[in-house]
Amino acid sequence: MDSEYVTYTTREIIEVQLRKSIRFYIDQLDYLTALSLAGAAEEILGAILRNSGEKPSIQKKFESFKTVEESIWGKPALTKKEYIDSKNNTRNYLKHDSKHESITFNPELESRKMIGRALENYRNLYGNDFELRNEFVDEWKKKF
Repeated sequence: MDSEYVTYTTREIIEVQLRKSIRFYIDQLDYLTALSLAGAAEEILGAILRNSGEKPSIQKKFESFKTVEESIWGKPALTKKEYIDSKNNTRNYLKHDSKHESITFNPELESRKMIGRALENYRNLYGNDFELRNEFVDEWKKKF
């Protein structure tokens, strides 16, 4: 049996990644997979936003962080690169870390934050909320 080639739009890929990551998160099936898939979608969405002259979620969060830090301390505690690296540390480890044997983190928390960033980027890029956003937010609220 021959395999068929299928063409996907970037948006279709992003939506599959988001849909699956949210399902894995809500159903508590696998937070690592939820984090990896949401991280992939977040990264693609962020790149598209940057390429179109818009700011991705992580950059907006850094600017808020920087404003607060400057008002209190006169300068931010972290550079933009340090801030973004700290927020992407777990995702980057899961993607391509070959230097370390282990990492300690909260998988539920990290997947929740990454899904949130991906959803924010999705809204900023496409102008509407992703179909499972409300279900994800309802699940997130249960944790508090």
